[in-house]
Amino acid sequence: NEQMAQMRSAVETLQAPPQPAPATQAGPAAPPMEPKVLYDAALRDLTGGNLDMAMKGFQEYLKFYPETDLAGNAQFYIGEVSYRQQKYQEAIDAYDRVLERYPNGNKTAAAHLKKGFALLELKDRDAAAREFRELERRFPTSEEAKLAREQLRRLAGTAPARPRPRPR
Repeated sequence: NEQMAQMRSAVETLQAPPQPAPATQAGPAAPPMEPKVLYDAALRDLTGGNLDMAMKGFQEYLKFYPETDLAGNAQFYIGEVSYRQQKYQEAIDAYDRVLERYPNGNKTAAAHLKKGFALLELKDRDAAAREFRELERRFPTSEEAKLAREQLRRLAGTAPARPRPRPR
C-alpha cells in the first residue's frame, strides 16, 4: 500500500504542469542575438517596409544594448517607424529621446530635422521653426541644416502677411 501511494504521488507530480519560478528568482532575459545581428535585422525590416518587425527589433536592441554605438541610431529609427506610420507625436517623442540620450550621436542632426517635419505634420509651425533653427545653430554645415533652411524659407513665405502701414 505504501509503495502504491508513492507511485500514485510520483505520477501526479509528473502530470502536473510545471510551476513558473518565483519572480524574485528570475534573472533578466537573455539577449535574443548579437547586437549587430539584431540591429541589421531590424534595419532590413525597416528598409523592406516591415514596420512592425522593425519597431520590435529596434526596441529589443535598446532593451539589451542601450549603451552601444548603434543605440542612438536604433532610437532614431524607432522615430522613423512611427513617422512612417503617421504616428507623429510618437515620432516626436522618439526623436526627443535621441536628442536627450545621444546628443553627440551621428543621428542627432537628422533627429532635429525629422522632429521638425513631424511638428509640421501636426500643424505646429512655430515649434517646427524652432526645431529647424536649433538644427541650423548646432549643425550649420550639415546637409540637414541645408534642408532646415529650405523649410524655414518656406515657412516664412507662407506666413500670413502683416499689414503695411499706410502712407500719410
